[in-house]
Amino acid sequence: MALSKNKKINLAIIALSAVSFVIVLLYLNLNFDLAFKIKSWYRLYEITKLSNDIQKKFGNINGANTNNAETESKLQVQTTNNPIKGSPQAKVAIIEFSDFSCAACAGMNDSLKQAEIYYDDEIKIIWKDFPLASIHPLSEKAAEAARCAGEQGNFWTYHDLLFINQNKFSLDLFGSLAKQLNLKNEQFNSCLESGKMAALIDKDITEGNTLKVDGTPYLFINNTRVPNALSFNELKQIIDKELPK
Repeated sequence: MALSKNKKINLAIIALSAVSFVIVLLYLNLNFDLAFKIKSWYRLYEITKLSNDIQKKFGNINGANTNNAETESKLQVQTTNNPIKGSPQAKVAIIEFSDFSCAACAGMNDSLKQAEIYYDDEIKIIWKDFPLASIHPLSEKAAEAARCAGEQGNFWTYHDLLFINQNKFSLDLFGSLAKQLNLKNEQFNSCLESGKMAALIDKDITEGNTLKVDGTPYLFINNTRVPNALSFNELKQIIDKELPK
């Protein structure tokens, strides 16, 4: 029996739809990491948006002068017992002397987060405590609290929460943040109350003074000394110069 014109058209549409569906499935199969890439770039977009919000709140750090960056032939900065994230084989090491109460440090943290996403395993970040207790009374205790969280494997998450809440610092807040991360409260409180992490903080401060660190944030990117906060674009310029070496 001959098919009517309308049935032929309907069958053609169904066939075309089926072919299109198969093509889409094949494309997605060949590009299985597409979703991951989209997610990564969306995270970068979110962090860039957060950067703008931080700059509005704490002041624009885009004007930082990268001409202040000073390259030295030999820089020996100790990293034993310091929190590190990133690949151990990373070509670029970013050592940051920082203060959890410092507004510019919060902006610098945002720039570093963007760099983490952009460069992945090509960089590693090493944290150094340099609390300016004379102007930030609770900055040393905040540094100790982060190290106590690190004792339970949560330094970097606690570190981010401190920057988010840097205008609310109190001993109660430090305990509350530990609870948010489901840390063992008794262990965390005992660590913080004992002051056992103070020696690590003092060691970083002493080393910073030896290296002539005179404020925060203060970075050493491989052998390049950077005595000021950087936007992501400014940080990228320095990292890109270090990568080919």
